[in-house]
Amino acid sequence: MALRWHPHVMPGRARRQQPWAPLRQQQMLGAAAAVLITLMLAPQRAWCGPWDLATFRLCRFLRLKETKDNASGVTYMPESNTLWVVLDDPLRLQEYDMDARLLRRLNIKGLLDPEDVVYVSRDRVAVVEEPPQGGIRVLDVSKAGKGRQMAFIPVNNLRSLSSGNEGISYNPRTGAYIVAQEKKPKRLISVQPTANGSANWTTLVNGGVSYPMLADLAAVSYIPKLDQLFVLSQRWRGGSLAAVGGVKVLDVPGTALVPGPPMQRLLQQAHKLGAVDELPGAEPLLHS
Repeated sequence: MALRWHPHVMPGRARRQQPWAPLRQQQMLGAAAAVLITLMLAPQRAWCGPWDLATFRLCRFLRLKETKDNASGVTYMPESNTLWVVLDDPLRLQEYDMDARLLRRLNIKGLLDPEDVVYVSRDRVAVVEEPPQGGIRVLDVSKAGKGRQMAFIPVNNLRSLSSGNEGISYNPRTGAYIVAQEKKPKRLISVQPTANGSANWTTLVNGGVSYPMLADLAAVSYIPKLDQLFVLSQRWRGGSLAAVGGVKVLDVPGTALVPGPPMQRLLQQAHKLGAVDELPGAEPLLHS
């Protein structure tokens, strides 16, 4: 399985000249024996949050030994400096500290095939469900809330059980959720909750037109600082993306993260300097 990040400028915005980023705020890197999470730090500051995509610097990986291949998504909660991981079997949310220590397990029985999770606000996360009867569930993950559902937001885009909603992100400026539909059709949609408990959805990006080289959409992340969407794909029509210009970037069992052409040149230069290594390797793997 090959994973590829592809940036997309929000509609109506001018494109910023940013490199393609190989990371995602809410994406789990599945491995055969354990789950790995890619973190990044800004070089100019000691700590700026693990997913500051503007810096494009890989720094470390967390292996979550309690999580095997059943993790669907991950998100970072800045207030607690912890990670929340959603599992589909068993249905559960798990909280980890930044040293990959398991802190809490929350039962979320009743959810329908949860595919991704995103941070909304303090003690609030949203989980997207794949099947047609599913939607977005906002959960209270505070110690008192214990994963209690705070809201159900219907998502009525036409989809099937096997080709439904795979990824979710959140725009704090507008309060809209951005959902990645895997395929049939492949697209990004905006879901805007309404005051009466329903929601309006519109197509943001026609994936068939904008991403013809990608066979599916696996995840999406909206980065306010860059005002861009980053899209993750699990399949590439041209074959494996495990190598870019002959340079192997990240080779986790069953997973490869490959950035696009602007980052490719950066990686080739870094490779000559010995800054790029194969997993498992010394940290950081990639310097900005």
